[in-house]
Amino acid sequence: MLLLKGHTMKETAKLMGVTLPTINTHTNSIHKKLGVKSRAQLIIQYRDLAEEGTKK
Repeated sequence: MLLLKGHTMKETAKLMGVTLPTINTHTNSIHKKLGVKSRAQLIIQYRDLAEEGTKK
């Protein structure tokens, strides 16, 4: 995920060839599904899930 690699939402939209509102919609959806409120929390959650996946 480009946002997790430090790209801004605007950069992510441009790189993916979609509009900024599309990125906002998807980001909000991800936040709701994972129960996080910030990008920092999202990164931590993603890291923890990735580490969990490598332990199996």
